[in-house]
Amino acid sequence: MTEAELLWEVGFPIGPDVKAAAPLEIKDLPGGLQAVLSYEGSPEGIETAWTKLVAWVGANGYRPNGPMSMLFLGEPGPTGMRIELRWPVEKAQ
Repeated sequence: MTEAELLWEVGFPIGPDVKAAAPLEIKDLPGGLQAVLSYEGSPEGIETAWTKLVAWVGANGYRPNGPMSMLFLGEPGPTGMRIELRWPVEKAQ
């Protein structure tokens, strides 16, 4: 799959009274177990961080259970960005 073929969704938390008008839509994200890696650094290091998270999931007896996501924690600072890489998982059987 090429970068141009990737599907991206961008979202943010909203209050219960917020309504969406097309082309926007409101989605509920399911809860559940997630593997999370906190990352602080330059954008160039994110690929390496994802690789570490993927390796951890497999090495610790879990398997993916949904799409990966990133939670941005505030504005980029002097050392780069702060984000949480998240991946829904379940115990492998």
